[in-house]
Amino acid sequence: MLAIWMEVKRLAKQYLDVKICFIISLCVGLGIILVQNANSQIMQKGPTKQVQSVKSPIQSKKTTTTQTVHVDVKGAVLHPKVYSFREPVLVQVAIEQAGGLLKTADVRQLNLAQKLADGQMIYVPKRGEKIPVGTNGGQAQTGVISSAQNNPSEARKFDLNQVTVQELQTIPGIGPKKAQDIVSYRDQQGPFKGIDDLRQVGGFGEKTVQKLSEYFNA
Repeated sequence: MLAIWMEVKRLAKQYLDVKICFIISLCVGLGIILVQNANSQIMQKGPTKQVQSVKSPIQSKKTTTTQTVHVDVKGAVLHPKVYSFREPVLVQVAIEQAGGLLKTADVRQLNLAQKLADGQMIYVPKRGEKIPVGTNGGQAQTGVISSAQNNPSEARKFDLNQVTVQELQTIPGIGPKKAQDIVSYRDQQGPFKGIDDLRQVGGFGEKTVQKLSEYFNA
């Protein structure tokens, strides 16, 4: 009887060991299958790419058009000539650009705070000298002659044999040197017979004389 019991106990133990081994093998097999399935899914999907949307900022370019202002500075300044500015400036700024006033300048006849426009002329008189009055008498009294005087149909016409150096400088295209050359030629050679005689003066060609003819009486 004891022998039979021992045999049953041995068989039960072997059965238990086999069952445990089966369970362990089953778990390992299931684990391997799950891992393989997961790897297979990853390979099919491929690597995930992260796409970053890059927004390029659009900068609006503002086109600013700057108008150049040309001002003719004449009279009692250090460097009389035509000066260019990026924007309208005051009379004082234009005079400073021309090197400043001479000691003989009469600033009492100038409005230094007046703003200049394109094509205007500043005439700085000397002490005891009166600013020649052009077509825009009021503005001329401030030392600034408007570009409207550049219109021959509206400009004051001068007598070529009586015009002064100062009056000649109020005509577009005639600076201090040319004005003095005209008067000197007239004093030395006698009165002009006509506007064409200006060709005899150095620096006055046919085209220049043609432009100036509208500013003188025939």
